[in-house]
Amino acid sequence: MAGLDSEMERRFDKSTSELRAEADQFKTRARSDPAVVATYLPRLRKLLEAAGYSRDEMMVRDDVQRTILAIADQQPEALSDEYPDLVAAFLDTRETRVLTQRLLHNCAELWAYGVTRQEITDGLDVVEGEIVDQLADIAEQFDDDGRVPGNGATAMALSQRVADFAHSVAGRQQLVVEAASDALFDLVRFHASEKGIDPIDGAVDLRSRYETDSEPFVRGFSDRGTIESMRETEETQTKNYVLRYVVDALVATSLIVSVERDEARMLRIEAVLAERDQ
Repeated sequence: MAGLDSEMERRFDKSTSELRAEADQFKTRARSDPAVVATYLPRLRKLLEAAGYSRDEMMVRDDVQRTILAIADQQPEALSDEYPDLVAAFLDTRETRVLTQRLLHNCAELWAYGVTRQEITDGLDVVEGEIVDQLADIAEQFDDDGRVPGNGATAMALSQRVADFAHSVAGRQQLVVEAASDALFDLVRFHASEKGIDPIDGAVDLRSRYETDSEPFVRGFSDRGTIESMRETEETQTKNYVLRYVVDALVATSLIVSVERDEARMLRIEAVLAERDQ
C-alpha cells in the first residue's frame, strides 16, 4: 500500500495527508458554495482517478465523491462539461459497471413508479452504510488480513444480507435497498458467466447453498466451472477492492440519477454500459 501512496504523492507533489486535507476542504465548501467548487472539477476528477486502494487514498476518493454528489444535488448543470469523464472515472472496473447497469435499470423503474430522486439517492446512501458494515463483518469472519472470498461468494453474501436489511428500512427507501440487493445478485450471475457457468443456474445454485450453509460463506465459482470453497482454492480479494467497486457503483448511480432526472435518459446510459462490456 505504501507504493500506492507514493504514486499518488508523486503525481500531485503533495503528501497523502495534504491531499486528504484538500479533498476535505472541497467537500466542506461544496455544501455552501457548489458553483465555486464546480470550477475545480478537473482537479477533482484527477484526484478521483489517482486514488488507489490504501485507506488514506480511499478517504480522499470518498471526500471527492461527496463533493461531486453535493454539486449534482444542488447545481447539476454545473457538471455538464466534466460529467461524462466523472462517470467514466467511477466506472473503472467491470464489477462496478455490472452493478451500476443493474442499479440504473432498477432505479429507472422506481422513478417511473413515482419514487423521487431524493428518495432514491437517500436510499442508496443507506445501502452504502450497510455495505460498509457487512463487508467489515465478512472480512473479520473470513480472514484477519483484510481479505474476502472471491468469484461470487462475497457478492452473494452481500446480496442476501442487504435483502435481509431491507426488512428494517421504512417507506420507499426499502424499495431502493431491495433494488441494490437485486443488483448485487446480478453480480453473482456475472461471476458465474465469467467462469463458464450458466449465469441463472449458477446463481440459483449458489443462493441455495448460501441458504443452507454456515457463516462465513466461502463458496464461489471456480475456474473448473464448479462451485467450490474459495478458502481452499485461495481465490480471494481485498476488502478494500470490493468496498471500492460497490461504493463506486452506488455513487455513480446517485450521480446519474441526480443529473439525468429522467427514466429514458437513465435507461440510455444503462444501454451504453451494457454495450461497452459486450
